Amino acid sequence: NYLGARLGADAESLGHVFSVLETRGLTVFHDGSGRRPALASAQEMSGAQLALVDRLVDANPEARAIDNRLLELEALSLQNGTALGLGSPYPSTIENLAAWAN
Repeated sequence: NYLGARLGADAESLGHVFSVLETRGLTVFHDGSGRRPALASAQEMSGAQLALVDRLVDANPEARAIDNRLLELEALSLQNGTALGLGSPYPSTIENLAAWAN
């Protein structure tokens, strides 16, 4: 949904896009920004699989902040069975994610 504010506000158009993605067996990953009512309506119209990001991992790109967000994602995963994080390809994000994955 990056830079898709206009489309993201139009539930009918977004629903058509979601329908095509659904027929191809794809899941829509959304960072949680924008207008959620249009997103929910589009998902309902299309029946598409929709995954919303639980945490933005590197809103603060400092190493300690990223580590804290990764720990929050771990806790959410243990609590809910799944958790989805979003990060940018900043060096600090990649380094912390690699260390955390090990």
